Amino acid sequence: SGSEDLTIYSGKQDDRVYQGEGGAIQTMPGGVAVVTPTTRTKDERMQLGERAYAATCVACHQANGNGLPGAFPPLANSDYLMADKTRAIHVIMDGLQGPVTVNGTTYNSVMPKLNLSDDEIANVLTYVRNSFGNSGDMVTVAEVVAARAKSQGAK
Repeated sequence: SGSEDLTIYSGKQDDRVYQGEGGAIQTMPGGVAVVTPTTRTKDERMQLGERAYAATCVACHQANGNGLPGAFPPLANSDYLMADKTRAIHVIMDGLQGPVTVNGTTYNSVMPKLNLSDDEIANVLTYVRNSFGNSGDMVTVAEVVAARAKSQGAK
């Protein structure tokens, strides 16, 4: 029997076991930060946003952006989406629940908070605000960061 030795029984042997192949070569030398590109063209944001939409939004809002009648509002020709860019950022960042009127129809369901980076939020919003009959400007990471900061400052 004897005393319990957690280093043996924890199951953890070496951090490298839990990293994907090449984990050791992915480590940056001391103090070097990995920078995610945040300056993108509208076309780049559209392409990346289309992929994010397909992975994250299409189940509820559908491939054509029409949503599901009575359940999920349309993004196609959406007065709600296009009226306020900052509000649209907050819907993705914080989620939305309760009644919302889109194109004259009231919906009362829940959109969960999406766990997307600021860059991904800018991409997907640029895509939906310029697809499905919508015509808008590009959403920038700076706008998402400002909305997030304002939201966190209000809490």
